[in-house]
Amino acid sequence: MMNKISSITIIGYGSQAKTWASNLSDSGLNVRIALRSNSPSINLATNHGFQVLCFDDEEYSNDIHKSELIAILTPDHTHLEILNKVKGCISKDALIVFAHGFSVKKENLPSKFPFLNFGLLAPKAIASEMRELYIKREKFPGAISPEYCQNQQSSEEKLTELSKSLGMSPPSKVTFEEETVCDLFSEQSLLCSLLPYGIRYAFEALRQKNIHSEMAFNECLYESKLIIQTIEKLGFKKFFEIISPNALYGGQKAYASKEFQSLKSLFSRLIDDISNRKFFEEVDKTDFNKLRNNVIDDWSNSEINQAWERFHQQSREQSNEALDNKKA
Repeated sequence: MMNKISSITIIGYGSQAKTWASNLSDSGLNVRIALRSNSPSINLATNHGFQVLCFDDEEYSNDIHKSELIAILTPDHTHLEILNKVKGCISKDALIVFAHGFSVKKENLPSKFPFLNFGLLAPKAIASEMRELYIKREKFPGAISPEYCQNQQSSEEKLTELSKSLGMSPPSKVTFEEETVCDLFSEQSLLCSLLPYGIRYAFEALRQKNIHSEMAFNECLYESKLIIQTIEKLGFKKFFEIISPNALYGGQKAYASKEFQSLKSLFSRLIDDISNRKFFEEVDKTDFNKLRNNVIDDWSNSEINQAWERFHQQSREQSNEALDNKKA
C-alpha cells in the first residue's frame, strides 16, 4: 500500500528548495522551511506563505522531530555540518531526502549517522525548468534510491509518492553511487563543458570569418536547441535519416577527426577520476569563489554573451512595443 505523504520539512531556500516547496505545496503537501536563525531567506520564505523553522534554535527542535520527511536542499558542502546540527532532533523513523548523492558518497554519511534513514530523490532537470514543467502539467525524469534506509520498501514508496507530487515521471531506481557518478560525469563531459564551450567556440570561429553576429548566434545557439529537441522527439536513428546530405557528410567529417575522437579518452579519464574519488579530492582543494568569479569574468567579456544580452534586450523591447500597441 502506497504511503500517503501529508507534510515535509525542507532545509534551505535556494533555487532548488524554492521549486520543491512550490511544486509540493501546489500538490497539497504541508511544506515547512527550516533555516538558520540568521538566514537572509527567512523573510522571503515567509512572504511566500511558508512556515519557517530555525533549525539552530532549540525552540523548534520538537517541530523538526515530528517531521516524517526532511529534504536537505542546501549546497552539498553544507550537508555534514547541518546533519551534525540537527541530528539530535530528528526522529529515528524520519526519512531524510537528498536531491543528489554527492555529499552522501563523498562524506560517507551513512557510516557517520547509522541511526538515520537517507533516501535519494534526484530530479534530472534544473530547478527553473522543473517549476515551468509542473505548471504546464508536463513531466520530467528523475531517480530514487532507498539504499540507506532501514525499511527500504516503505521508504521507496514514500520517495515514489514524493516524486509524483514534485511533478516527476515514474523515477528510475538506482544506487547513490550510480546517481553520483552519472550526475558528476554528465556535468563534466557535456552539460557544463562541451555544450556551452562548443557553442562558444563555433560562434567565435564564424565571427573570425566576419559572419554577422546575429546570424552566427542563431546558428550556434538556437540551432543547437532545435537539434536536441529533434533528437529527443524522433530518436537518434531517425535524426540521421532526415538530415540533409551536407549535414550528414559534415557531421561525419568532424566525428572522424582525430581531435573529435580524443573526446573518448577524455571522457574515460573524467569518469575514472570520479570513480576513484580523485575528483572529490580536487573539489576539497578548490577555491570556488575564485573559480566562479574567473569563469563569470571570462564569459562576461565573451562576444557570444554580449550578443545574447543585446539580442534579448531587443526582444524585450519588441515585446513591450507590441504590448503597448495592443493596449492602444
